[in-house]
Amino acid sequence: MQDLLPRVLEKGEIDVRFQAVFDIRATVPVLRGYEAYARFPTAPELPTGLWFATAARMGLAEELSVATGRKALQVIDRLPGTAVLFVNTIPEAVCTLAAEVPEDTRGRVVFDLPASSFADEEFQVADLHSAGIGVSFDGEPLAEGNLERLKASGASIDYVKVDAIDDGGSLGAIAELAEWCHRNRIFVVAKRVESSEEVDRLRDAGVDWIQGYAFGSDVTL
Repeated sequence: MQDLLPRVLEKGEIDVRFQAVFDIRATVPVLRGYEAYARFPTAPELPTGLWFATAARMGLAEELSVATGRKALQVIDRLPGTAVLFVNTIPEAVCTLAAEVPEDTRGRVVFDLPASSFADEEFQVADLHSAGIGVSFDGEPLAEGNLERLKASGASIDYVKVDAIDDGGSLGAIAELAEWCHRNRIFVVAKRVESSEEVDRLRDAGVDWIQGYAFGSDVTL
């Protein structure tokens, strides 16, 4: 993979798939947006996470995050209505990507950021908000220490994402998370939701939006 990554970056050999995000607070779910996922056709059998881990080891994490983010942002004009676009990235790439968000689509772009972002003193959520870009804490909020890290940072975020599969047996913990988020005007988004039964349980636990195969597979836009 270390031999492949420079070629992928040079030639832009990156595909992007999109997973729909639905508001489940009402009985009939409503489409609210999409999360972009990078795919690498050069070696599709390799997990996406492995590409980013390899880029980090090679000192190319920022370059790869910018490249995948740019690919995702290309579809913003094709999204329906006021749908939001969630873009996975890292603090090192946010300035470059924020500058490339079309001005007339700001307010519809959200950067998904890992837990470590909120321990980075140089990263300022306010800078993204001032540019009209939303912020999502996509960092396993129920894992030990992560939510405490977020609270301690004082960051004013817009969304918290929780993994429905990994945390599906901890609906009580998800409900507690949702209660705290709602007190702070933060939406809770559950990922990897795969059945209507999960949707109902997560709705009862206070989850606002969901994404996953419960409402269809990934798409191209």
